[in-house]
Amino acid sequence: MRGTVGVLVCLAATAAGAHAFAQASATPSPPAQPEPEYALQDHTLRITRVGSSTAVDIGCGGRAMLQAGNKLFVACGADGVVEFDLSDPAVPRRDGAMLVDGSATGLFLHDGFVWVEVAHLDARPVHIGAAGEAPLQAMTPLVPYRERVAEPLSEAPPKEPESVVAPPRRGGLWELSLTSSAFVAFGSLGVGVLGSASVAYRFEAPFVLRAEVAPFGIGGPSTTTSCCGNTQTPGGFGQSTTSGAVSVFAAHVLVGLDTQFVEIALGVGGASVNENTNSAGTAQTGSVTIVESARIGARDGLALNFESSAIAINNQFNLGYFVTSVQIPVSAKAMLIARGGGGNVGFGYGDLGVRVLVRGNGGKGTLALTGYAGVDLIQENLCSTNPDPPFSNACNTATLVGPSLGGGVEWRL
Repeated sequence: MRGTVGVLVCLAATAAGAHAFAQASATPSPPAQPEPEYALQDHTLRITRVGSSTAVDIGCGGRAMLQAGNKLFVACGADGVVEFDLSDPAVPRRDGAMLVDGSATGLFLHDGFVWVEVAHLDARPVHIGAAGEAPLQAMTPLVPYRERVAEPLSEAPPKEPESVVAPPRRGGLWELSLTSSAFVAFGSLGVGVLGSASVAYRFEAPFVLRAEVAPFGIGGPSTTTSCCGNTQTPGGFGQSTTSGAVSVFAAHVLVGLDTQFVEIALGVGGASVNENTNSAGTAQTGSVTIVESARIGARDGLALNFESSAIAINNQFNLGYFVTSVQIPVSAKAMLIARGGGGNVGFGYGDLGVRVLVRGNGGKGTLALTGYAGVDLIQENLCSTNPDPPFSNACNTATLVGPSLGGGVEWRL
């Protein structure tokens, strides 16, 4: 009887335990909490969960963020990158920060590393409308976050302005120039025009290639005096006067070495010859020329320029012309220019001018204007001799000289 009762008690306890286990197994477990969402709002990191929202001050102006495992990284511009520990997702804990040599603007994962995008800010003078300017911001190569070492931020020293006396050489550009002046001749009713034009390319390497028409000019109406006669007959000379125009012209192609402070070029071409006396035949009125030019000083600063040509006439070389100029900068935008020269080609001039930089700083897109005032000359003096009897000779002479006004334009592209 007692054994039966004991068995019944055991069975009842077992049944009760099984019922309790079944009820416990049937009771559902509470749902898992969703991961919080993070959002940047300037200096605040906002953490949003179901039914609640909190904000954490990150101590800098956040621009971008990236979550990698239980770490959250925030790009904060000039303040670098800030790292947060998300072991407790609802309560991020700031672990530290890393400075960058610029402005941290973005973050991304690559090959298991967190990378930061760093932007640098350049400073330079503002030149509205100038071509070829570099962008204000440049992206630097990205550096793995785990391998970067924090560096103190330092301000770049301000860029010194270019020297007006010795600005740097600029290459890889074309230079186009044109100068011209008009004058009224003394002692006659004549007028004239005298000028020059050139096209040059300055290479990135220290070389220059230049084609020029220098000078070109015409004057008139001129009074040309012609005389002829027998050199062996006393009183055998006659004289007549005519009216017409006198012209001068020379064109050359030069190639040379071009550095910041020295330029030397050599070229060939052709020119008119208005000053020539040939005692053994007809006076030659044109010639092949050899041209030499040089510059001492900066192209757009303080400099001395000169050019000369040699002409082949009467079976010998003579001076074709010699011209020179001095440029003296008085500011970053203006310089004084003094010019002068002439020769057997048949011209001469001397003037003072002011060159003004209208746009640009000497590079591509630069535009400069120049005004001149001085004296111009166009002349002719050609004499021919017959070496055989009756040994006659003939000369044509004309001179147009007077005060001049002119200007020039330079364009670089």
